[in-house]
Amino acid sequence: MSNLPRPLSDRQMAFLLAMLVAVMPFSVDAYLPALPQIAQDLRADIHYIEKSLGSFILGVAFGQLLGGSLADIKGRKNLAVAGLTVYMLGSAGLVLVQTAPQLLLLRVVQAVGAGMASVVVGAVVRDNYQGREAAQMFALIGIIMMAAPRSRR
Repeated sequence: MSNLPRPLSDRQMAFLLAMLVAVMPFSVDAYLPALPQIAQDLRADIHYIEKSLGSFILGVAFGQLLGGSLADIKGRKNLAVAGLTVYMLGSAGLVLVQTAPQLLLLRVVQAVGAGMASVVVGAVVRDNYQGREAAQMFALIGIIMMAAPRSRR
């Protein structure tokens, strides 16, 4: 019996990569309906709380820039795990938020982690698939992403 892990099937790989990509849209979609309540709970102006969306997008961009370089140096899996860890730390901190500035800061932390994790997806596909197979993998990831919102209903 071998101690080596079995390689993932194409479907398993697509599902795993789609979940890495899905962290970003889920972090926005699940959050939007709560904005008025968050503003009320933090006793902050709704316009200030809305800035957390922009800060999230900027954080994702920074995370992708940082992650793109680190993925080549530290490895795809290590970066995905590090990104998800940063994302989870930001998410855990958001549970304890008391002020609107804390919210903005922790949304950026969360977003940097999401960006770092998601940037790995394209690299993993390019590392493991070429030509038509790569196009099919990207298409399968896209199909899974489109189906994800429907499964929440």
